[in-house]
Amino acid sequence: MKKIILLLLAVMAVMGVQAQNANRGGFFLELGIGGTVGDVPRIGYRLDQNNDLYLLHAGGAKFDFAFGARATLGNPHWSYEFRIEAEAGTSHTLQSLAGKVYPIAFRYTSSELFGNMSLYATFGLGGAISGSGKDLWDADDSVTWLPDSDNKDAVVSTIFDTDVTGGPAYTLGVGLNVTTHLYAGVCWDAQMMFGSYHGLKKENLHYGSFGVRVGYRF
Repeated sequence: MKKIILLLLAVMAVMGVQAQNANRGGFFLELGIGGTVGDVPRIGYRLDQNNDLYLLHAGGAKFDFAFGARATLGNPHWSYEFRIEAEAGTSHTLQSLAGKVYPIAFRYTSSELFGNMSLYATFGLGGAISGSGKDLWDADDSVTWLPDSDNKDAVVSTIFDTDVTGGPAYTLGVGLNVTTHLYAGVCWDAQMMFGSYHGLKKENLHYGSFGVRVGYRF
């Protein structure tokens, strides 16, 4: 009986150590999906059946992929992260592609809830770059390009034929460490892009995306 009790105590001790290991350092990969909110960039134009011009925007569903490194801060609950992230819309992917770097990011991990599970929260500050969108007007405010009326969904601006724009970015997330390696939660990613097109003229756009994210720490 004593041996059984000692064995149970040993198992419980190991589980407690593993729970704390959910916050230990290492490399990680993350995949997220969600929807955009705010004044998203313009990605092109289209003509309707009456040849009226409409602007196309990079809103709707989006996905993102992130990787980076995590290091503990000498505390069982806090760690530092360096994140690199790419995001794009599920439609018009190349037109809405954006890259982000978060050199300032922190992660908090709670004490063990049960088993190896614990809660986490993340916060990061960094910068983002993307295409600015293509200008429809020339210096004399004349139309320089119109899509072919036979092409009702013509997209003219991509990351390869527009100016590059950038600005500050931030990210917030909360979730559950399912194991010491696998975690999942909800996140909000946003950026302020300077000199982008939402309407017909350049402006500063603040927009983001809310969704779910799954990650794995190696």
